[in-house]
Amino acid sequence: MSQLNWNQKNAVSQFMQFTETSKDTALRYLRNSRFDFDNAMNAFLTDKTMSDQKQDKIIIEETFRKYSSDKEMDIDGIIAFISDLGLNVEDPIVLALSYCIKSSKIGAINKDEFVKGMLEIHCKTIDDLKHYLETVIKPNFTSTEDDSFFKEVYRFTFGFVKVGVQRALPLDTAVDYWRLLLVDRFQLTESWIEFSETQLKKDVSKDTWNMLYEFLKEYSSIEDLKSYDATAAWPSTIDKYVSYVLSEE
Repeated sequence: MSQLNWNQKNAVSQFMQFTETSKDTALRYLRNSRFDFDNAMNAFLTDKTMSDQKQDKIIIEETFRKYSSDKEMDIDGIIAFISDLGLNVEDPIVLALSYCIKSSKIGAINKDEFVKGMLEIHCKTIDDLKHYLETVIKPNFTSTEDDSFFKEVYRFTFGFVKVGVQRALPLDTAVDYWRLLLVDRFQLTESWIEFSETQLKKDVSKDTWNMLYEFLKEYSSIEDLKSYDATAAWPSTIDKYVSYVLSEE
């Protein structure tokens, strides 16, 4: 440090103290930033983050390889993965998990999506994911005070279970997931399902899927439907449902 002035020597000492690195490392970052301390620290932290993420990615890929030796986890691997998390594949919380780990389609988990999703939620191992399930996913998914996360998962489900490039969900598929997600949350769900199966008898569009949630949240009983605003921007299928229910009264 004999060629450095007092300010530069002080910067080296501070850098070493804050970053717990060697003098050589401190000098390299400070010289690269022309002894601008803030820029040197930013460069170090950026490099450290990238290094940490690279190491995290290696661990996440090891976790993935427990369930698949390929680029996708197949249904058998998924069942083992879900079981190791202490879940049942028919548990609706699995949809919330799929949303969080960026899984794009049902029945397979892509390796790249898995790594990206796990990095975003700061999980690397099954134990990490178990902890995240208990402390973040489950409390937010089951919250009755704030339904924002549940609503995101519900909207995600349409694209997740949709097959290929189809624009709508087959009615039987939609009904299965309405029963899984909405029956215990909204009183009119079974009534809507009965109408869909006996009167509507057609595939479900994304707009209907999404707006149904808002409708069931706003109108919680048949009595509430008597004040239904037919001029509001509800899908025509919901208009037909309200007319049908009220005509049966």
